[in-house]
Amino acid sequence: MKKRPAFFDLAPEESRHLAGSRRLRVGDDITIFDGVGTTAAGQVLEINSRQQKVRVALADYQSVDEDLTRIHLMSAVPKG
Repeated sequence: MKKRPAFFDLAPEESRHLAGSRRLRVGDDITIFDGVGTTAAGQVLEINSRQQKVRVALADYQSVDEDLTRIHLMSAVPKG
């Protein structure tokens, strides 16, 4: 089993977006996902505008092992 971090520092671009545009504050709840099926609920611990850093305490990890997206495509054949 892969060790999961208790803390996570967001990239500068993401930190700038969350602290500026989204106006997150220390203590706000956040959900982080990795794009391959893992999500983690956490809480903003630190916002450092000078270093463009947001540190998040992570807790409740959830993983999805299978692809839940199913697409059924049907097409009608045109007459003529």
